[in-house]
Parts: sequence; structure tokens; C-alpha cells
Amino acid sequence: MKYEPTPPRLSDETKKRKNRKRKVLWFNPPYNYTVKTNVAGEYLKIVDECFPIGHPLRKIFNRNTMKVSYSTTANMAQVISGANSRKLNPIEGVSKTCSCPKKDKPNCPLGGNCFVPGIVYQATVDDSLGNQQSYIGLSKNDFKERLGIHKQSFKKRDINQTCLSSHVWALKDKGLQPSVSYGLVEKANPFSPVTGRCQLCLTEKFYIMYRPDLAQLNKREEIFNHCRHKELMLLVKPSKKRKKKPPGT
Repeated sequence: MKYEPTPPRLSDETKKRKNRKRKVLWFNPPYNYTVKTNVAGEYLKIVDECFPIGHPLRKIFNRNTMKVSYSTTANMAQVISGANSRKLNPIEGVSKTCSCPKKDKPNCPLGGNCFVPGIVYQATVDDSLGNQQSYIGLSKNDFKERLGIHKQSFKKRDINQTCLSSHVWALKDKGLQPSVSYGLVEKANPFSPVTGRCQLCLTEKFYIMYRPDLAQLNKREEIFNHCRHKELMLLVKPSKKRKKKPPGT
């Protein structure tokens, strides 16, 4: 016996398979522990009753094209907290983006965005020999305030030591005269008690992890740093650990 495979049909070779995405209509009811009714099950029963087999719209409205999920909606606590946050802390548009004098506008350190709060910026250090290295940082307030801290650390070695200032002082110790230029990378919001996340810190860590070409001077340990913006939003500052009193006092 000898096996001879069947040659493929010409139509199968020439036929192109089309990968079409199925259009799905999602129903996302808000989840609540106090609701005992199986909302998802009742919804699918209504779909089966209203569009039974043989209905002219059965191909459009069926269990494969109509889905239900609780996971994509926020709970009532988040909805109420978000509404209260918008009322108590209205977002005001930043009309002024640069605080430089008119004569110094072309030489703005951040290209006309030095007065914008909540930014992730990039600092590029040139060692005057043609070699450049970059650093990623963030600023919750306007960049001019952060820039003043950087300039202070460049003048005094032990003040506000960062990876950027450490690199600048290392170049100075070699007798070089480094220059630092800045650029805006992305805008982000600081910590929000509604979402429980700090998009500003997360954005900085994202660039350190996935764009190492922009964060050559940053350390990988910075990814595990604690968010410093969270404590400013708390009503009560976290108390320090009390020392245990000796027995009998």
C-alpha cells in the first residue's frame, strides 16, 4: 500500500480568508451588592425571547452579538467621589504657559511651557566634548520652581542630590564644563484620591522602563520609589511609629 495525498483544490489555494471582527453590542449595568436580581441572566433571557430562532433580526441580535459585563463600569462610590471632586476642585484652564519676560521668550528653558504644572520633562547633559546623556524627571508644580532646585544642586554638591546633579558634578570633577538643556515629554495629573493613582509618577516610571534611551542617567531603583504626591491629599498626615514605653511607666 502506498499513501498518495489528495492534491489541494484550486479554489482552496486562491481563496483568501477574511478576518472580520465581530460587532458586539455591550450592556454594562452598574454593579451593586444590594441588587439580588441576576441582571445579566435576565438580559440574555430578554434577548432570546425578543429575537427567537427564525426572527428576521436574529442574525443581528443574538447571544453572540449582544454581551453583558459588570467589570467595565465604575462602582457607585467612585461615581459619587468623582462628582464631589469635580465640584470641590474644578479644573481651571492654564491661560499662562510661560513666565519668562518678553525679551527672554525665545530662550525659554522649556520652549514656552515653563509655567505648566504636572509635566514629565527630559534633561540633556552635554559634556562639551560632544557626548550627551539624558535624564527623565517630573514636576508637580510649574517647571520654573523645579528648574531653580536643579540650578541650586549644580552650585552646591550636597543640596537636593539627584542622578542629574551627580552626573553634572562628576563631569565638573574631570575639569569639564557641562551644559544642561530641557524639553517637555508629556503632561500628566498628580495623585487623585478618586482613582487612587498618580499618573505623574506612573508616566515617569513608564519612560524609565520602556524608553531607556531617554533616561540614561536614571537608576532602575527609581521605579520602586514611593509617590510623594499622595501624602499632600490626605486629611491626616501619617503618624510616625511611636517608641514603646518601658513597662511600669
